[in-house]
Amino acid sequence: VIRLNDGKNLTEDTYRKSNPVDVSSIPVDDALLLGNPDAANKIIVFTDPHCPYCKKLHDVMKEAVEKRSDLLFQIKLMPVNQSSLEVSKTIVCTQSMEQLDAAFEKKALPKAECDASVIEQTRAIAQSLGIRSTPTLVLANGQIAPGYKSLERLFALIDQNQEIKTAQK
Repeated sequence: VIRLNDGKNLTEDTYRKSNPVDVSSIPVDDALLLGNPDAANKIIVFTDPHCPYCKKLHDVMKEAVEKRSDLLFQIKLMPVNQSSLEVSKTIVCTQSMEQLDAAFEKKALPKAECDASVIEQTRAIAQSLGIRSTPTLVLANGQIAPGYKSLERLFALIDQNQEIKTAQK
């Protein structure tokens, strides 16, 4: 069911809310980290270094970690555009946030000098989770939130979708 006034896919929204992804199934050992590594709120972000909305969200994420120390963004490179594949490989090889920032600024990066097969693994994982676009956030409780978010909307999403802690017996 698509809502006509804004084109929102209500069926997909309902499905995602009732079927969160298993966050532990997404490997983050290759992720670039932005924020506090010991943060209570860990958000996985699928991004493309040549995506203009990814750059906008990246700037918002930088602002978010300046305002709140309880956030960690785990950034996974998922080049959607063919032009960003080599750039993504370089960033994965160097594990450099500076390289990602340079790519967002459309600066030239050196050629990749490692096995960057993790990018294909990331693409496969994203596809298996139904993630087809960047940027896409996977929140702590497994909810998926595609697209650019303003700072206020990002904070609201994070606060509404914190990991549910269960009491240990």
